Amino acid sequence: MIKSNNKDLFIPQMTSKKTVISSKWTEVVQEDFKTNNGRTGSYIIVERKPALMILPLLIINKVIYTYLVKQYRYPIAKEVWQFPMGTLEDGSEPLEQAKKELQEETGLIADNIYFLNKYYIDPGLSRQQCYVFIAEAITEGGKQMLEESEAGMVAKRFTMDELEILITDNKLIDGWIYPAYFLLKQYINNKII
Repeated sequence: MIKSNNKDLFIPQMTSKKTVISSKWTEVVQEDFKTNNGRTGSYIIVERKPALMILPLLIINKVIYTYLVKQYRYPIAKEVWQFPMGTLEDGSEPLEQAKKELQEETGLIADNIYFLNKYYIDPGLSRQQCYVFIAEAITEGGKQMLEESEAGMVAKRFTMDELEILITDNKLIDGWIYPAYFLLKQYINNKII
């Protein structure tokens, strides 16, 4: 709860909660609330488990590379480039699952994987967080082990310059990639260069 001396500040207190619809990946809930000044209302919230995003980092002959995967996304009926990612499974250790997701989606094997940061995906709609990991000491050439929902996924290596061109030319339409790209650039600037 937010603490403030401002009595006009909108501070909601949940009064009830119900599930509107749920699936394997997502639950939509309605939370009714009352504010500190007596107003009432409702929020519709999309509940999802934390996402794990993995930023592969390779340096070959002094050139810095990363990997993206291209996947069909049903809600927008388009293929999009994204960093490899998955959903944190119940009881899983995030670092180990991130390593597993990277190998499944790209065939890459990372000897070193580190938690980098986390952020909320869309705090006006959901409490879901994205845990971002850096993967280094990577072995290429392994085989993807895709789930049925990932059929047709393509993994491709990009130089950082190529990635920046995709961003500049508005070729990356997935909003998750932008904060991750910033974190990757920051990591590279602080740790490598």
